Parts: sequence; structure tokens; C-alpha cells
Amino acid sequence: MIWIFALEYALYLIGDVYWDRVIKVSAFVLVLIFFKRSPNAMRSSERNILLIFYLLLLTLLIPAILNGDEPGFYQWSKFVMMTLIFPVLLLDGHTFQGKDDSLSSLYIWLGLAFSIQAITGFLAIRWNLLDLSNIVEMDRRPDVPQTSLGLLGFGNAVQALVFGVRTLRPQGWFLEPSILSAFLLFPLFRCLGEYLESRRVQYLLSSLIMFIALFLTLSLAAYLAIIATVLFALLSRPLYQLVKNIKVIKYAYCVVILLIFFLCASGLMKGLNKANEINKDKVSDSTIVAITMFARDSKGPSGNLVREYDRVGGYLEILASNPAGIGLSHTVGINSRGTANAFFFWMISGGVPALLLLVVFFGYVFVYFCHPLLVSENSAYKFIAASFIGHSIQHLSYGNWLAPFFLIHLAIVIITSRQLALNVNALPVHSNQYGAKL
Repeated sequence: MIWIFALEYALYLIGDVYWDRVIKVSAFVLVLIFFKRSPNAMRSSERNILLIFYLLLLTLLIPAILNGDEPGFYQWSKFVMMTLIFPVLLLDGHTFQGKDDSLSSLYIWLGLAFSIQAITGFLAIRWNLLDLSNIVEMDRRPDVPQTSLGLLGFGNAVQALVFGVRTLRPQGWFLEPSILSAFLLFPLFRCLGEYLESRRVQYLLSSLIMFIALFLTLSLAAYLAIIATVLFALLSRPLYQLVKNIKVIKYAYCVVILLIFFLCASGLMKGLNKANEINKDKVSDSTIVAITMFARDSKGPSGNLVREYDRVGGYLEILASNPAGIGLSHTVGINSRGTANAFFFWMISGGVPALLLLVVFFGYVFVYFCHPLLVSENSAYKFIAASFIGHSIQHLSYGNWLAPFFLIHLAIVIITSRQLALNVNALPVHSNQYGAKL
């Protein structure tokens, strides 16, 4: 029921508004019916993060109240409904049951299913096996008609390259390829972490299948998320060992990793921009196809690290004239002030209060939940936390940090840190080596 609730928000398989609402509400009601709260389910740090999270949501409501903005209030209520799965998961005392956790396992199976769908769709388009004339319009998104590929999802991102070559940036039933790639981050790296722990080949094979699907989306944001995930998983523990005895800067290792990430991201972007300048008359046909697929134009939004760099000035003007934000009415339909960037979404919607609480929220998540996992000796734990950081970074291109499957990822991070804390407490001699917040 949790995943039916989450996927109904993420997928556009059912376009009818009435049935969409029926499925969402019914799934959530069934979750509550089967919900069993453990009296010791939550730690103080988990209660604190829930408080901060819903204070953050409150910043989106304040502008609607101040301005008497009815559409903004309606949008806010929809966002609140999206997020209700988060407290339910944290309150459930039976969510994490070792490595056989059903929540994560189903996430992995879904990731594999969507990956196979994506790879199959890519090959079918490449070999011209599919009819692209079937256009469907969905009540949920009437402004975005979709090319239907049937069981293989949607095909709005079919690209006509050179020499008659046609490719698909797979998106499955997600609205965009970038959303599919964001969904695949957790199961991909969870399987990789489990392989490093157990050396079981099925985990390696699963992660490889999901990596291929993610790669085929051609989502630069996803590639940057992969870089961030790998850097945090590999560097956190050794860098923390260097500074852990200096309390003032013991968490500063994350700043060093972010600087390295920025250099890597800038280098990748410059390389893709340079590829766009290659003289195609002097290279092979296969190179031309690759350039057409991967090269980025520095003058366009996809050729810059800040996707909406050309609109930053406008966003700052909105913030200056509306320090408390403009609410959520601008997210209804097509609007010139709308944004796909999570940071800019909160900047213009919730204003200065939202920006301040965002810093508190992600800082708290990192220190109390991600950090203990990143500096542990368990590779699966490291990649759970590192992939969440990558997932958060990817939303700087497309997202708002409120999607149910993003919150499921966050809940898994918190629940796993709970399990780590229990393991540390079970040691014969209590040790602080994990940096776990107990």
C-alpha cells in the first residue's frame, strides 16, 4: 500500500483524475488500517526531523494565508497529502527487519522492473520496432500530451539523430527521463553496497542492469548524482578519520567532498560543452552519433550546472519583493514563475523562512542520520546515505524534495541509522567510532 501510494504520485499510468484520487486515498487509508505503532518506534532525533520538516511545509502555507490565496492553499493541501507517508514510516516500529526489509526490497524490485522496461524501450526504438503515432492526453496533466509506447511507457524523449539513427531517452511511465533516473538511484546503489558486503553476484547483476537504464536516460543531473554518491561513499570515512577529534570541524569533511564534487561536475560540463564544438566533418559517423546524444550547448539550460541560470535574476527579484514567498498558486498549470529546480521552488514559494529551514533540515539530516552511515564500515549503509545525498542534488535539476519516493528514501536512511545505533549499543564496549547519534 505504501508503494501504491507513492507510485500513484510518480507514475502517469492512470491519467484519470477521479481514479487517481481514489487510488491515493484508498491506499493511504489501508496503510493506516494496517499501521501498528511501536511505543519505542521513534528516537528524539526522529521527532525533531519531523518537526523541522512540517515547519518547512508551513512556510508554504503562510503566503496563502496572508494573501487569501485559495488556489495556493489547495496546492498546499495536496503537498501535505504527498508527505504523509513520511511520518507513518518513522512511527512504524516494524519497518526495518535487517537486510530483508520489505520496503527496500520492493524498491529494488521496482527499480529492476523499470530498468528492464527502459532498456527494452531503448532497443525497440533503436531498431524501429514501435509505432510513435499513438498520442495520449491525461486528465492529470492536460498540458503534457504523451507518446504512448504501451507497456514500454512513454516516448516523448525520442531523439532523431543523424544518419537515420533514432534513440529513446527512456522515462517509463514517469513524466520525464530525469524522474526515472532519480527513482533508480537508491536501488542501484543499495544493490552495489550489498554486493560489496556479501559478494553475491545477483546484487552486482541487478546494479548493472539499473546502471545501464539510468545511463540511457542521458540525464546530466543523474550523472552528477552518481558522482556525488560515489564521492561521499568513498571519501567520508577516511576524511572523517582525519578530523574526528577536532569537534569544531569534525563534520567539515562534507564541505571538502562537495568542493571535489563541484570540480568534477564543472569538468564534466566543460567536456560536454567542448564536445558540442567538435568539427563533425573530421570525425567518424559513430562519433557524430555520440556527440549528438551527449554534447551540451553552453548557451542552453542543459549546458550549465545551474539549469535555470538565466532566470536567477528573476527569482531574486521575486524573493526581494516577497520575502515570505508567493505560496503555491504559481504551481497550478503553466506559469512563468514556475520552476523545476528544488532550491528555486522553495526560494520563491516559501521565501526567506523556507531557505533558512532548508539549511536546518538538510544539516540535521546529514549530522544525525547520513553521517553515522557514511563513516560506518558497512558498504550497504554507506551507499544508502550517499545515494540520498545524490538524490537530493539531482532535485536541483528536477524535483522539490517532497515526492513520496524521495521521502521513502529519506525514511530508509533514518531507519537504517536507527539500526546502526542499535548495533553500536549492542557492542560489549561502547565505542564512538561510528560517530552515531544515539
